[in-house]
Amino acid sequence: MVIPASSFASPDGLQQRMVRSHRMDLPGFHFHLTTAKPFAELVFEHVHEHHTIFVVFAGRTRRCRGTTEGAPPQESPDAPGTMSFVPAGRRHRSVLVNGAFVSGYLSMGPELIEAACDRRIVAWAPAYNMRCKRLFAELGHLNRTAEQQGGIPQAVLEGMQYSLARSIARSFAGFRARPDDARLHPAALRRVLELMDQPAAASLSLTEMAQAAGLSTSAFTRAFRGSVGQTPGQYIQRPQARRLLATTDLSSSTIAARLGFSDSAHFANTFRRLCGSSPGKFRQGGEPSE
Repeated sequence: MVIPASSFASPDGLQQRMVRSHRMDLPGFHFHLTTAKPFAELVFEHVHEHHTIFVVFAGRTRRCRGTTEGAPPQESPDAPGTMSFVPAGRRHRSVLVNGAFVSGYLSMGPELIEAACDRRIVAWAPAYNMRCKRLFAELGHLNRTAEQQGGIPQAVLEGMQYSLARSIARSFAGFRARPDDARLHPAALRRVLELMDQPAAASLSLTEMAQAAGLSTSAFTRAFRGSVGQTPGQYIQRPQARRLLATTDLSSSTIAARLGFSDSAHFANTFRRLCGSSPGKFRQGGEPSE
């Protein structure tokens, strides 16, 4: 059973004085900003199929007590920079006393986070009014972006979505990524691959590819390699690899060296993954497909 995130009970009619302003909705991802006017007591009960974060941007409460299924009760006041995390499927209850605040509410699907991290994550740890400067800065950026998302390219929103997903996994599930273990959002990857598969792709600059993904060139290069298994330059040389295999007698090691691969095995493995057959089988088959 999923109880809406706005399931409140309050003796002073708080529910009528909760004001939501801007919001952002993307696949598997929801964010909205809420202003709570001064209240005496707020009881907040919540269970959701998505992971959720409640972050305080301004204001505070005198006292807060929270209980999340599977974790001991916690008590600490809300204050700017504090955030609480509830893993998907776990019931949470908070009692807030004497306060007023401006807060952000974020929900993110487990599938989205696992896609961003490229692994299944099960060891989630709930948190109550904790502080994390890096994650708070990202949530602040999300809030500012939500105010103007009509003018933000979709590629930028997707990149921010994946970056935030990985930060949440780092903060609450102990996820640790290698420096080269980035991933492109699936929609961004599709756009980039469509661009790189055009006939004029050989003239594309790295900056143009990165712009299509909504990333800096360095971040794009890492994320592309993490998603595809090779650099953008190597990927874009596929048509040339097919042509050399189909129209010349050059050895695989010679073609690999000409195209910038470390050795023939690296070239063969990459070609098989991207083209669906080994260089030898492709050569026996005849004409290049591009």
